[in-house]
Amino acid sequence: MITITENAAEKAKNMMNVKDNVEGLRIQVLPGGCAGFSYNMIFDKKREGDKVIELKGFKVFVDE
Repeated sequence: MITITENAAEKAKNMMNVKDNVEGLRIQVLPGGCAGFSYNMIFDKKREGDKVIELKGFKVFVDE
């Protein structure tokens, strides 16, 4: 489950409006070596196989 506050949603939408070729916010879980996993959030386009979640007026992409 992903939750986001109204303030965070508005900030994300504003940030996406000033970037080119952006369709939503990507949340990634990456292998992190001996420290375990690392987590990343970037503005990105949808990729094949992504799960798309609509939250408060914008899209969130989650890798398979």
